[in-house]
Amino acid sequence: MATFRKRGDYQWQAIVRKAGFDTVYATFDTKKEAETWAMETELSMGKNRYTNKDDVPTMAAALEKYLAEVTPHKSLHSQKSEHKFAKVISASPLGQKKLSDITPNLIITWAMNLHTEKGNSGNTIRLYCALISHLYTIARDTWRMRDLDNPIAAAKPSLPRSSTGRERRLDKDAGECGLLMALLPYPYSHMAALALETAMRREEIFEITVEHLHVTERFIHLPKTKNRSKRDVPLSPAAIAIVEDILQALDDHDAQRHQKTRRHQHLPDKGGCPTSATMSRRKKRIWSTPETVDAITQMFGKYTAETICEDLNFHDLRHEAVSRLFENTDLDAMEIARISGHKTWSQLSRYSHLRTDRLADRLAGKKR
Repeated sequence: MATFRKRGDYQWQAIVRKAGFDTVYATFDTKKEAETWAMETELSMGKNRYTNKDDVPTMAAALEKYLAEVTPHKSLHSQKSEHKFAKVISASPLGQKKLSDITPNLIITWAMNLHTEKGNSGNTIRLYCALISHLYTIARDTWRMRDLDNPIAAAKPSLPRSSTGRERRLDKDAGECGLLMALLPYPYSHMAALALETAMRREEIFEITVEHLHVTERFIHLPKTKNRSKRDVPLSPAAIAIVEDILQALDDHDAQRHQKTRRHQHLPDKGGCPTSATMSRRKKRIWSTPETVDAITQMFGKYTAETICEDLNFHDLRHEAVSRLFENTDLDAMEIARISGHKTWSQLSRYSHLRTDRLADRLAGKKR
């Protein structure tokens, strides 16, 4: 029911209370306006335009629903990340609170605890909050909880800041590129080399299949990328040589496996692979190992430990590749973004760390 009270000499306040709903207030210049608003609000509550607070799920329950309905439509990498983030959020004090009860102050307190007590970086906290924010968007737009307020927007200015990003480049004078290739065994050496030549992401390299390689046409087709769009990555002569090496290694691996299988079955070796295997080969990843994308990072760290490359990570190679495209080619920013898959100039600029001496050479009239 609605109640009204006069506020001062010129205003009226309407208060609407209904079982199962939060109390709502509004102030008007006349009592007639207050009565009209109250009547419309009560009708809206009756037609479920307001969210019954008894129907609002907890953060943990909402995340479970989100993971079941929304996450499966994202890339495999994003799915894995969201499941990991959701597990942390659900286990936190936010997990047992209803979405309608989570305020910006609660978000700030939780985020600061992650930062100070758990040692999470500002960027990691940003990713947690991005998931929560999108959860509220889905709850409002898809699950019809239209009067839910997203607490992330108000909390954002007070959250720990993300770092400015890494600027690690391979030291040419120290011969880090050659050393890196010598340290890494196959297939990690070729993964790193391909990253340097193409600026592809770790996940994109990991998921390449034989059918996505177009060596004659000099490109690799990526049917699905981090930003959920497809992309064709052109191949330099050096990249083509790397790809041909990888295909040869795949052929050798398949031949050895075929021979081993025939010996185990006591069958005569007729040479070549079965037709069914040949047909399915196009669907195979070009790497026989590793089995997971995270293993690339783990092995990269293992083989570079206790060397001058130990502070280098695999993603730094993408930064290096983009920077080299600016420094060593005449491609413009739009062409480089087409290769790297960046959608905006601000994204692309975060990946290009141009050497000062090269810029000084350009100012002196030296060509790339």
